[in-house]
Amino acid sequence: MPKQTESVVIDVAETTVAQPEASCASQLPNTAPEKQLNLFVRVVASVERAGNALGTLAFTWATVVLLGGYPTSVNFEDFVFATTLFFLEAARMFSPNRSEYQLFFRTWGAFRPFSWNRAIVVICLDDVSEYLRSNQRREFHSLVVSMLMLVAATMPIPGVHKLKSGPLHNAILLWSPLVVMLLLVPSIVCKQTAVAHKGNCLIARTFYMISLVTVLLLIISKLQFPSITRIVHRPVIHKLQSCHQVILVFCMCLAAVPLVFFSPNLILMIVLTLLTTVCGSLQIPAAVIRVEIALMRLLPQDYCSEGDPANDSGKINLKPTLNVFYGMVLGQGILYLAARILEFFSFFPRRSLARRGGFRGQKGVQSVDMYYEYAFEKCMNTSILAPKKMNLTTFAMDSLKSGSRKEQFCGVRILYSLVCREPYDKPVLSKVTNSRKTVTTLIQMLGWENPEDNQIRLLAAKITAELANGLRIVAISGAMNFISSLLDNHNKQQIHELTIQTDSGDEENCWVLKRWRQMIKQWSILEEEQWAESDILPALGLVILERLATYDLVNCVEISRSMDIIPKITGFTSNNGEKMCVNETGQKVLIEFSLRVLRILASIGGETGITLRHKISEDPFLLDNLAEILEDSRSNQDQELREMTIDILTKLAMDESTRKEIGSIQVIVQKLMFAFVAQDVHLPTLVRHLFHFLYNNKSRASTVNANIRKCRQLLSYHEGT
Repeated sequence: MPKQTESVVIDVAETTVAQPEASCASQLPNTAPEKQLNLFVRVVASVERAGNALGTLAFTWATVVLLGGYPTSVNFEDFVFATTLFFLEAARMFSPNRSEYQLFFRTWGAFRPFSWNRAIVVICLDDVSEYLRSNQRREFHSLVVSMLMLVAATMPIPGVHKLKSGPLHNAILLWSPLVVMLLLVPSIVCKQTAVAHKGNCLIARTFYMISLVTVLLLIISKLQFPSITRIVHRPVIHKLQSCHQVILVFCMCLAAVPLVFFSPNLILMIVLTLLTTVCGSLQIPAAVIRVEIALMRLLPQDYCSEGDPANDSGKINLKPTLNVFYGMVLGQGILYLAARILEFFSFFPRRSLARRGGFRGQKGVQSVDMYYEYAFEKCMNTSILAPKKMNLTTFAMDSLKSGSRKEQFCGVRILYSLVCREPYDKPVLSKVTNSRKTVTTLIQMLGWENPEDNQIRLLAAKITAELANGLRIVAISGAMNFISSLLDNHNKQQIHELTIQTDSGDEENCWVLKRWRQMIKQWSILEEEQWAESDILPALGLVILERLATYDLVNCVEISRSMDIIPKITGFTSNNGEKMCVNETGQKVLIEFSLRVLRILASIGGETGITLRHKISEDPFLLDNLAEILEDSRSNQDQELREMTIDILTKLAMDESTRKEIGSIQVIVQKLMFAFVAQDVHLPTLVRHLFHFLYNNKSRASTVNANIRKCRQLLSYHEGT
């Protein structure tokens, strides 16, 4: 189980918390793991905002000074470039909403992993565009295909992420390679290409036919026909079919590569399109266009036509005006490119945050990436000089309130990583406990019984277990029902074991290799945590109940009012592993945790204690289960179980009817007597205390003492022999 945290004395029912929000926030910056990433985000956001400012100035300069002051003096080339830049900047400035701005002009996510599928589609569209461009009657069609190529290279296609399964998904996987091969046909059959490059065309067609036949054979092998199935089931064909995806990609690349010999321009276009596929938005291409246009006009300085008079009064200030305009455009493009380059190196502070904050596995890295987006958006939407309250705890608490399961899982994972890692645990626990909405949301997550919500539920239970040391849950509606749902029978096997990759134990003598391994380890993803038997949901539910009952009597009152919690707790004292649906280790954990809760509840005084002990003793199988625990607890490791069992029996013996029932069970009496005469420090005191309740008259007490003396003499005799 996670470490025990110090109790945070807070009542979530009160509107005025015991510890102010400001004091909690003041504790975070000193130990916040996200401090370096926040500084990096501020630098990137400042560079982009400087670029936005230059773009706004250039837009105003072009509309008011350039196009407004020199509408007839500007030559056609500068007019076209200025208008292009004008509309490009207008598209950025007047985006209808923030989501569209992020889609087209965002900085974070400007680079993405290379995708072979996207690259192959772009190359094929490029080939089609080259074919249409060679035909003068179809230049407009070539422009349309080029636009499609740019969209396919940069824009995310909506709805594709939903095609993870189903008939349509299978059909796309089956037929998409053939569609890609057919897109190469226009470049293969182009007459002009065949005349100009007969040798290259023959090579390309040969490669293409071989690849096309291979792709067709692989597709046919996937069709479910009896004759095809018999052929495919042969050993050699089956081995080839196992790597059919690799063969398909190789064939498509093999068919596309020879086409570069048709045109030198095609090589450059293919390289550019491949680079474009790693762009997550239009921001990088737009920045390159700005820099290229500005340099094309600033370097030659040919703003006037050859036939224009040298001393034209209408063009006196045209050259400096254009220099200022193109200079601002050049500065804007350079700043945008600098922001993208800086964003590319955000890998290092993000990975550092993942390691310092204890965010494990790919899910932990995704949580850090979502926080990076959140921090960047906050810096872009607020003033540069204004203080920005950006921290992981606030982001996680805001994510819990979201309606998106992805964001909620991110928030729960961040909170769990922080509350289980020093020195961030205390300030984070304090801040979370101060938020009644956050605590309510976490407890409500305990009742999510959807199988796809198991990870969220497990992490929420572990966080609640840490918070339970200082919570009064009387004001949270239905809290006991949500906690009780953790103890249900179908939750007992939900142990999420994650594979842990262990490092090799081989030592390297070379200091270079040692240094290289240290660098890789520093920036690598932390291994996933492996859940133990104590991390199953019923065990976490018992831990929550134990800490709630220990903290405050009001929580015990809420437990006593619940109809099904105590029967579920007493049910875990059973020694029958098959009935409890857990293995032997999990069974011991549940028995131990249930005994802890029962001992605390049975020790409560007053009317609440009487009610709790009565409900505990109502279970007809409880005493038999406790007798089995005493009978099976033979090793020294089970000493704590024996102590807790005897302590529970002592507390339950306060009631006369229960006392008689305990005294009538011969197994319990025998085990208590053997425990009393054993060489143990704590058990005889507990047993004597229990005997005083069981045998409250002097005659029976003297009989018990006499039997105990005889047992001791008998044990001493056997030890001597």
